[in-house]
Amino acid sequence: IVVTDNVKELLDHRPVKLGDALLQIADVSGPWHLKVEVPDREAGHIRSAYAENKDVTVRFRLASEPDKEYLGRISRIAESVRPGANQESVWIIYVDFDPSQFPLRFGASVAVQFECGNRSTFYVWLRPLWENLRRRFWI
Repeated sequence: IVVTDNVKELLDHRPVKLGDALLQIADVSGPWHLKVEVPDREAGHIRSAYAENKDVTVRFRLASEPDKEYLGRISRIAESVRPGANQESVWIIYVDFDPSQFPLRFGASVAVQFECGNRSTFYVWLRPLWENLRRRFWI
């Protein structure tokens, strides 16, 4: 099926160059998965947890239903990083889930939490500050 919204309005009187994406088409008969873009600086813990145990639990909430939590499992992690938004490198992580749990929507926004083990509170709270200082001042 075509999953691009408002195709006619999108393509009317629009100049198109060779290689431009015009539509997005999806085969909805197969299994569904979440495609999560994780910044390279955040992916280390996820990748090491997945390397140790291929059964990493993922909790996620749809932006349209923030009070309901759903579960999934990492099915695979891409072999390399790719450019993401804001000029930063991201890892693509695919998460399998049970589609009968909730209504399926293409392009839904989700908040994702990977269960990668335990860390000290000091580490969890101060790591983002340390990473920001490192990037800003090249420490």
